[in-house]
Amino acid sequence: MSTARGARPPQWPKSGSCPSPLPAPRFQQEYFCVSSEIILEHLYLDCAAAVRNALGDGLSSSPLIRTDVESRSELLRVSSYHIEVDLQDTATSAPVFHTRSTIRFTCRRPGAHSWIDCLAQDVMGAVLNGRRLTDADRFAEGIRLGPLAETNDLTVEAVYPYAGRSQGLHRFTDPADGECYVYSHFQTTHARRAFACFDQPGLKASFHLSVTVPRGWKALSNSPVISRTTLPSGAVRYVFEPTVPLSTYHIALLAGPFVEAHATFSSSSGAVPLGLYCRRSLAPRLDSKGLFAQIKDGLRFFETNFGQPYPFSKLDVCFVPEFGAGAMENAGCITAVDDFLHGAQATRNAVQRRNAMLLHESAHMWFGNLVTLRWWDDLWLNEAFATWAALWAQNELGQFSDTWALFASTKKAWAYAQDGLPSTHPVIFAVEDIEEVQANFDHITYAKGAALIRQLVEYTGIEAFLTGLKSYFHRHSYATATSADLFVCLAETCDRDVLEWVDRWLHTTGPGLLRADFAVDNEGHFSRFRLLQAGPAPTHRPQRVAVGIYGGTGEGGALIRTAYAEVDLSGHAAEVPELVGKRCGMIVLPNEGDLGYCRVHLDSRSLNGLLAHMSELRDPLARSLCWASVWSMVQDASLSARDFLQMVVNGMLSESQSGVLQRVLRQARTVLTTYVSQEWAEEQGWPRFTAALMDGVRGARSTPDQRLICCRSLAEARLDPNLRATVRDWCAGTPLPNGLTLDEDLRWRLLAGLAAHGNTTLEQIDSDAHEGEPLAEKARRVRAYASFPAVGAKAAAWELAVLAEDVPATLARAAATGFAPPGQNEVLRPFAHRYFDDMPALWQRRPAELAGQLSRQLFPWWGEEEAVLSGAEHLLAADLPPALHRIVTEAHAEFRRAAALRRRDREQADSHI
Repeated sequence: MSTARGARPPQWPKSGSCPSPLPAPRFQQEYFCVSSEIILEHLYLDCAAAVRNALGDGLSSSPLIRTDVESRSELLRVSSYHIEVDLQDTATSAPVFHTRSTIRFTCRRPGAHSWIDCLAQDVMGAVLNGRRLTDADRFAEGIRLGPLAETNDLTVEAVYPYAGRSQGLHRFTDPADGECYVYSHFQTTHARRAFACFDQPGLKASFHLSVTVPRGWKALSNSPVISRTTLPSGAVRYVFEPTVPLSTYHIALLAGPFVEAHATFSSSSGAVPLGLYCRRSLAPRLDSKGLFAQIKDGLRFFETNFGQPYPFSKLDVCFVPEFGAGAMENAGCITAVDDFLHGAQATRNAVQRRNAMLLHESAHMWFGNLVTLRWWDDLWLNEAFATWAALWAQNELGQFSDTWALFASTKKAWAYAQDGLPSTHPVIFAVEDIEEVQANFDHITYAKGAALIRQLVEYTGIEAFLTGLKSYFHRHSYATATSADLFVCLAETCDRDVLEWVDRWLHTTGPGLLRADFAVDNEGHFSRFRLLQAGPAPTHRPQRVAVGIYGGTGEGGALIRTAYAEVDLSGHAAEVPELVGKRCGMIVLPNEGDLGYCRVHLDSRSLNGLLAHMSELRDPLARSLCWASVWSMVQDASLSARDFLQMVVNGMLSESQSGVLQRVLRQARTVLTTYVSQEWAEEQGWPRFTAALMDGVRGARSTPDQRLICCRSLAEARLDPNLRATVRDWCAGTPLPNGLTLDEDLRWRLLAGLAAHGNTTLEQIDSDAHEGEPLAEKARRVRAYASFPAVGAKAAAWELAVLAEDVPATLARAAATGFAPPGQNEVLRPFAHRYFDDMPALWQRRPAELAGQLSRQLFPWWGEEEAVLSGAEHLLAADLPPALHRIVTEAHAEFRRAAALRRRDREQADSHI
């Protein structure tokens, strides 16, 4: 089907050439050539209704409804896709690309009807079993197919727009050198934006892919290249080896003048080629030696423990720009946002996060790619397992021995917070349509799911658990499976009631609340001791936890664990006779080791011990659990926010884990901006906090990570005039203390902090601006612009983050990041109502991942209480995307809590006057 680009081929007949189920002339050719995303709503509804009536298969108003895709899964089996993609005009900024898809599939009920998913700008031709399809067969989301034969061949040739939203094929021009790059992102149902397909995970097939690219470009996909042909035009046609059966959302396509590095992994099944790719301007940041070492360690660990060789013919990791999803586990071809390529001054936490990402996406090669979920209600089966597997591997491999401590105080703490909100949901629950899926990429699915898998491992034992996993991979290799399939395999290999555990934990909501109840005799020994599951009765689930007692004095004055006991919980209370007669010590820590899924409230004796001696608690996991516990108590109004801030001031420089320290400092900032009276914060809170931060920057005993993290936190704090003068001097060239380097990232953070105080000018921010500056530098400048305490600066930032079309994700995030520094409530208040007015439209302009980030980041925490609560309630009454509804529901609940904590803070302050 060779046709001039953009022209309508004569072989696509007008709708009058065959019987049409649609009421003419409602779906004419003039609409056919318009992107299906902007077809008028009434036209779409008429068309979709007509297709439903014609199919008779219960097709809903969108073909991406659970019942529809389940019906299609029962009806069809897909054998193969042959996909030809033409990108040769991409470098000339052509707004579209061309794809020809040939799909071979069978139908269990010959004569039935179905549909193919296709979100094209223009369909140039479509042929089903030799019959040319017409305009009448197309509807907003795809093309109607039928009647089907037992064996079918379908060819669709179409023109697609490049995605500016990381959905489909995303195109990026690097402002640093003008080079152009293209990469795909097809999760969850965006493959239909690049080629006609049955875009649901349960219909796996082999893919035969070829792509034509401009001269000088490389092309990458899921499998190795088997041929390269230079065409007369100079363009190059790449043909890739056919894949094993894959779901559409696992397909990868990348093209551009990438920098590359190569290595080989010695798999148990033979040599596996490894590749690393990034854009040319970031080549100095591509640490190929370190990255390859981490990738190989992870693959070797998973092969050994999963009992299956690495399941694909190669593994590339491609670092790409503006990738809102963070990273994606395309089979054999991982994509990750190139923010993971760090500068010279990266914290240990940043390196640890990148390692966790590599392990997470590598684990997906087994969890998700080798065995694939059948439908998205088993999203947890991918994400929770990959999260757990990455944490387990990272801990066992030993490079980051504090893995579980970091998890406890960050991701698991986020899961507790989300699980306690009105928007919570079980780990496993039915997802009825594709819009609902996006809302479930959350801390419940990832972090709570991973925490519960860790608990399940303790329940079954690691050997029985791994034996069950090996059986699961063996039975369902290169096919699909459900949660039930996994639980059957686990139940067969252990002597515990796995199905009861699943019912109690994975189908229910809410975290438990654990506290110690004890008495101490006159000599300081426990006379009784029990653990209480103090939350609502449904959270009194069976789990095994431990209790640690910390006291005595270790080397250098450290608090050490002096007693330990493990406890099986099943109801409200459990006696712990092993601790009776033991010395009480200074701190009693329920859930020692963090094996249970439960929030912990510490007793008053332990809280007093932490207030005075947090810095002496040296065990990283115990310290992490204490931080998580006291933060939970602040949010539950069981601990004064001011006491928490004092704990931070006293104990922050004893926190050696950079990820935990970053989180604790963010929590202190939250306390100062939303949990205490702003008068006290301005007069006492911020000065105490920033003095401690300066001690961290200047302290001779601070580690390099601590100094850098404290300096970055200073840039986001309310500073007194003396500290502002110090920061100005640093930016002007005065050396920072203790060898801390003022690299570009830190300099711009500090400049944004000065801008937030009005202590710099637009001219100074623009002093080194130049045409074609890198996107990262432009984003830093945008963040500084947005930080100025002026209505004009806020309006411009709001326009960029929320209202403007086709804004790079990096710039939208930068504008949102700089929008609301502390202390600017008066300037920001007029924008509270704009949040509630503009958020629904934001979700039409931005991809779901980015829209979610911006919706959370820009929520008006700084607004007046009545205006924010009424605005949120009004917005929640509207028809919103499920993910936005959940975000606003959670923010509304958090805002109410913050307002209550501020009132409590004032009342407590008044009572002490």
